[in-house]
Amino acid sequence: MSLSYRQPPNRWELRPGEIHVCAVALAASPVCIAKLEGVLSPEERQRARRFRTAELTQAFVAGRGILRTILGGCLHLPPSDVPLEYGERGKPRIRGGGRLRFNLSHSGGQALYALAVDCEVGVDLERIRPMPDCESIAERFFSAAEQRDLRSAPPRQREAAFFTCWTRKEAYIKAVGDGLSLPLDSFRVSLLPSEPPTLDARGDSQEWSLFDVSPGQSYAAALVAEGPRTEVRGWAFGDAGDCTAYFG
Repeated sequence: MSLSYRQPPNRWELRPGEIHVCAVALAASPVCIAKLEGVLSPEERQRARRFRTAELTQAFVAGRGILRTILGGCLHLPPSDVPLEYGERGKPRIRGGGRLRFNLSHSGGQALYALAVDCEVGVDLERIRPMPDCESIAERFFSAAEQRDLRSAPPRQREAAFFTCWTRKEAYIKAVGDGLSLPLDSFRVSLLPSEPPTLDARGDSQEWSLFDVSPGQSYAAALVAEGPRTEVRGWAFGDAGDCTAYFG
């Protein structure tokens, strides 16, 4: 069963043992985009200008500005003062450590932000779209068992199964923080709609939990969290303006 998203509570509180996932539509007014761009670091603004289209630039500005706003709300800091940095393999984190852990992903105008205390998390989101070469891609990146599962899916469900598998594998890699150094076929995830989310990473001594956190039928999304199953709460925001007003 996928995570149920609700309206956020009047008072935000992130407790140890909980994971919160915020689903935010990246649609934003020009005024909101300008405000979000203003909280970015100089390096982030430079990166935004390197995108080839205005649509991609706006998605990056909205996605990163919302991240800073949410983290600022959690840390009681202005969004521009949130000390973001990247690990050796590109995973974003709070400079200087601390207990707050987070991860983000966006696709097709939608973003997911996962937050936890003392618990590494990884989240991945993909809009389900036509993928005529999904089986050939699976042959390159999926384990042999995942390839068999994908071929067993009814043709009308095969693309959804492909993206389910892809997001679950990416979420695990992002949680571990190994980037592309961990081969996608070195571990197995479930992908058929009749099966619960499962992760088999036998070479990893750390225990991980896998959750379906899709924000809608046209998306596949997965969350991987460190340790045994914990409580996951989903909060829905209509657009970037709603989210920044809540956390700002």
